[in-house]
Amino acid sequence: MHHALYDGVSMRLFFDQVEAAYHDDVVFGVTVNGRSALVPGIERMAGPTIATFPLRVRLDTSTTIETCLYMLQDNITELVLYKQTGLQNIRRYSRECAAACDF
Repeated sequence: MHHALYDGVSMRLFFDQVEAAYHDDVVFGVTVNGRSALVPGIERMAGPTIATFPLRVRLDTSTTIETCLYMLQDNITELVLYKQTGLQNIRRYSRECAAACDF
């Protein structure tokens, strides 16, 4: 599936590629705008609202950069649905989830 790439996806992949030089399975902390939280009146709240969640990236050196970019963007898009879960709650799901939050 070909679709437009969002700003920042290529930079994210760059960091993933650098890290992948040493590991092929890495976890990064992603911080995004938290204004989409289902909180009444959030658009009128003063101050920053952010959400942080772990993003696991597995890179295969046989995959093209273009394919990696689209896969990464799709993964981020899927995770954004859960961005308000909170790291403190994600840690409780399993040992693997707790380890993923140690970025």
